[in-house]
Amino acid sequence: SVSGDTDLDVLDATISGLDKREFLLHSTRQGAPVTFTTRWAMSYLAGPLTRDQIGRLAALSPTAAASTGPEPAGAPAAAVADQVALADDLSAVMPDVADGVVVRYLDPAASWADSVGAVPGGTVLTPAVVTRVSLLFDETKADLRHEAEWEAVIHPLGDTADLDQAITVDYDDRDLREEPPAGATYQLTDSPIHTKTFFTKATTAVRDHVYRSETLELFQNPELKAFSRIGESREEFVARCADLADAEVDAEVDELRASLAKKVDRVKAAISKAEDRVREVGEAAEGRRGDELVSAAGDLLGGLLGGKKSTRSILGGLRRASSKRSQRNSAQERLATAENRLAEKLDELEALEAELADSLFEIQDAWEDKVEMVEEFTVPLEKTDITVDDVVLVWIPTDA
Repeated sequence: SVSGDTDLDVLDATISGLDKREFLLHSTRQGAPVTFTTRWAMSYLAGPLTRDQIGRLAALSPTAAASTGPEPAGAPAAAVADQVALADDLSAVMPDVADGVVVRYLDPAASWADSVGAVPGGTVLTPAVVTRVSLLFDETKADLRHEAEWEAVIHPLGDTADLDQAITVDYDDRDLREEPPAGATYQLTDSPIHTKTFFTKATTAVRDHVYRSETLELFQNPELKAFSRIGESREEFVARCADLADAEVDAEVDELRASLAKKVDRVKAAISKAEDRVREVGEAAEGRRGDELVSAAGDLLGGLLGGKKSTRSILGGLRRASSKRSQRNSAQERLATAENRLAEKLDELEALEAELADSLFEIQDAWEDKVEMVEEFTVPLEKTDITVDDVVLVWIPTDA
């Protein structure tokens, strides 16, 4: 800037716009600064340093060498080699993670470790997000209130937590360790895990994904106003619908019985009365027939054989006998009428029984048809019924 040949604003903009592994070179032999890139960037100033690494570096200092004497051959070189041998996308120190985010390490023995590509004994760790979500399926008309959990691992991570990469798992807190494996190194990625925004967006993405994808599938029978229970198969639900239909049949038959009871009672009372009338008229007709026969026979035979009565007297007796026969015939007619009346009432009772039988079959058939009217019923989630309980950064061993 003293020479006046350098534009500081341009220089500042150039430095600010440098990419990874891109450098600005200012040389007195050149008229202006130039930028260049390199394929390899190596630095002995890895940091922040762990307590063990600080100890190793202290052993390399001249003061330490003068006070402790010469180091055993190869020891310092091995210590430095631990730092230098790492590829440029690896770090011996865990990258910064946003404040408040829980960090854990996957136990390779976890039942779901294979599904995320975990390698037993692996020391190269890649980041993933493990989440646990509480779900409430609430449906008033189905008298349903069912709580469930949705758990998943999002791996690998990109600029955002891509839920298309989510793998549903059933994890236990014991699957996650608090300490890293010995000799662990960390895979450096483009995921901005050092920002709270990344995890805030991840939480929102998880909630939206669950809202769109998670439903509860049940069965319903609209005719019976019945819904299946959690875990109940279609066959089990149909069997339960059959029991419900039987109860409805019994209730409807009870109503039918109540409506016909008075009518049946009236017919039975009429039958009983008709039977009494038949017996009464029948007995009267039989008695009159006997009296008429005895009287007629006695009058005729007595008049003719006794010789004491006049012909007029005998004929009068015959006329009286004829009148009695007429009365007997009238009694027979009344008996026939009574019997016909009884037969009518018996026919009426049979008709009621036939009507009842037909009604019973109709009721039974109608409810049996309703039993089979089963259809699928989907219970969706409401956003207020979704609670994201955990969003944990988990390091997964993917290489030895």
